[in-house]
Amino acid sequence: MLKSLFSGVSGMKGNQTKMDVIGNNIANSNTTAFKSGRVTFKDMLNQTLEGANEKSTTRGGTNPKQVGIGVSVSSIDTIMKQGALQPTGRDTDLAIEGNGFFIISDAEGYDVRYTRDGSFTLDKDGNLITSTGLYVQGILLDKATPVNMLTKTAFPADLSNLSLKPIKIQPQYTPTVSIGGFDIKVGPGLQDYKFILGKVDKTASTTATVNTTDKVITLEGNFEEGKVSPSDLATQINSALAGKIDETVMVTGSPNKNALSGEQTEKINVADYIPAVKVGGFEFSVGNELIGWKFKIGKKDDNTSTTAIVDKVNKIITIDGDFDNTTTQGMVQASDLEAKINAQLKTDGITTTIKVKGTALEGTLSGETTEEIKENLLKLVSFGIEKDGTIKGIYGDKAVVIGKVMLANFTNAAGLEKAGDNSFKKTANSGNPQVGYAGSNGYGSVNQGALEMSNVDLANEFTDMIIASRAFQANSRTITTSDEMIQELINLKR
Repeated sequence: MLKSLFSGVSGMKGNQTKMDVIGNNIANSNTTAFKSGRVTFKDMLNQTLEGANEKSTTRGGTNPKQVGIGVSVSSIDTIMKQGALQPTGRDTDLAIEGNGFFIISDAEGYDVRYTRDGSFTLDKDGNLITSTGLYVQGILLDKATPVNMLTKTAFPADLSNLSLKPIKIQPQYTPTVSIGGFDIKVGPGLQDYKFILGKVDKTASTTATVNTTDKVITLEGNFEEGKVSPSDLATQINSALAGKIDETVMVTGSPNKNALSGEQTEKINVADYIPAVKVGGFEFSVGNELIGWKFKIGKKDDNTSTTAIVDKVNKIITIDGDFDNTTTQGMVQASDLEAKINAQLKTDGITTTIKVKGTALEGTLSGETTEEIKENLLKLVSFGIEKDGTIKGIYGDKAVVIGKVMLANFTNAAGLEKAGDNSFKKTANSGNPQVGYAGSNGYGSVNQGALEMSNVDLANEFTDMIIASRAFQANSRTITTSDEMIQELINLKR
């Protein structure tokens, strides 16, 4: 008699759990990228009243006689079915169409989570973050990576040793090359060069070597313990450049403790991002030492020889040349002007070089000057995220590849643990995350300006609610009926 009481209780408890899950599903029917849950049941311990008997010569076999003592929850599953995509028109909203999760983490990389909720935003520094402040992870290229510099090798094919970084969309675009945590401002003299990391362990002292044949500058230092200062690194680089390349660099930042030997920048394409000023029909691409300077037209009449005068006190370079096309001598040429200016800069102890292009403009006036040369701080106009996760920014009139938003897949995504804030954490049964590129090898594509909606099916939830409610009622009737039967048993004594 008592078994039916406990069976009824277990049924009520089980269906209460089912109602809890249904209630949570309905409550999150408008939650971005929410994944609904379901409850399945299993029968509990069965009491065997009589075991099975094998047939004999006179009787057939008999089946076991068992009485179950209730029900228990077998599983609470997360349904990872894709939700519908809802356009929002917001640049920082992202939705995954297909498999995969965005990777989010705190600044130190300890609290790593995974989410389908792409309702991201930008903070004041340009970091792409979640509503709770976690950083969206991906591959971040050098800040100076114009679209026409992008090669097939810019994003690695082998992702086994990939080090993810927080995605940062700079509010302004500066002429720098980034490596090992440092930003190195370069000038025209380093056209077609690239930086590479040599030794980065505790045994390495801060050094820089220049290979002018291969156009490679190798940096070494103790990156593991962060014992490389930007000023020391700048001194080492400029010392290595001295006597080989007429250029100086400026260095900011701090060493990345996860820097790897062999890490390298893309080839430097100076024309794409070095500050350039125009005067007299010519365009002058200048190095860092000439920030704050001006170019000025001096003599410009017929038969004026091409010369350059450098005034270090007033920071003015005065150009003399034939800007009048009425003689047979010919107008001043860009190549001749470049040679004369660089020779005079070197004579005056200025190590930077300039590049000159263009054609002399007839009608140029003596005394005409450029605006003061400033750092090329181009402001962010807009940015876009393509279906493969590639982030491109438009700074002024320059298109720049910033990086890629990376996705993670799991062998058993349903095995992830819900961690709150629309995020999941890996578990022993989910498998380790497999990081890859969106739109390839089983990874879904990224849709900008959209969000994934909840996958809760309200019609199904209300149907399950009716079933759970009736089952709960039926189990309660089991208890009351069993109670009445016990009462009748007690009443036999009367």
